[in-house]
Amino acid sequence: MATKFDSDRVAHIPVQKRKRNVVAALQSLSDEILAVCPPEATVSFRFDGKLYVDIDIRGVEHATLVESFLPTLQAGAFHDIRRGKAPSPFLQRITAEVDG
Repeated sequence: MATKFDSDRVAHIPVQKRKRNVVAALQSLSDEILAVCPPEATVSFRFDGKLYVDIDIRGVEHATLVESFLPTLQAGAFHDIRRGKAPSPFLQRITAEVDG
C-alpha cells in the first residue's frame, strides 16, 4: 500500500555557504609570494594535516631575499621557514608552514 508524500512535513537539511573558495585563497597566496620572487620562481602547496608552501628559485642570493620577505607577507601567515630538498640541483627550495 502506497502512502501519499507530505512535502510540508519534510525537514530540509540546511546548506552552508562557503565563505571563500579554497582554490582562490591558494591562488591569492601564490600571487603574493610570486610578487617578491624572481620571474622564474615556482610556488606549490602540499597538505598533510598542515598546509605547506614550497618555493623553487634559481640562485642562493634570490632564495635569501625571499626568505627575508616571506615572514612579512599575509600578516605573518608563513612560519617555520627553512631550506628544503629541491627537485633539481640547479634550484633552491624554500619551505614554510602556512597558518590558515
